[in-house]
Amino acid sequence: MDPTPLLVLVTPLVLSLSAAYTYRSIYPYEQVKRAVDKMTEYRLMKAKLGSGKRARKKLKAMEPEYRRAKRIITRSILVKMTLLLISYMLGSILVFVYVPAVPAPFSLPPLTVSADGGYYIVSALLYFLVYVVVFLAIRDTFL
Repeated sequence: MDPTPLLVLVTPLVLSLSAAYTYRSIYPYEQVKRAVDKMTEYRLMKAKLGSGKRARKKLKAMEPEYRRAKRIITRSILVKMTLLLISYMLGSILVFVYVPAVPAPFSLPPLTVSADGGYYIVSALLYFLVYVVVFLAIRDTFL
């Protein structure tokens, strides 16, 4: 059996884990968790206190931390999406160029194509499906 189709299955795993490791090295979990807690605390305080003079003073004192936390969360989301997009695009191009189609053991009409007396699944589609499953399996790493 040809081990080349395994490339389509292993590549999303390797690229997703490398993207997660890079993301965690840029934004440690504790830093993002602390920023989320600060934003939640500010919003709860704003809803609870209302618009009194004392409330405005407390909120004004908390505002620099809130802005800093908001900036950390926004940047972490942008970095996360960029890393995922780069890893997905790079992997899908490499896989599709190296292995355009993977033999399938049976026919699944919307997914497989019949050619040369057998069934094949396009590697880009298989790569996408595996990438989604891998991402769902390791999604806690990206939180």
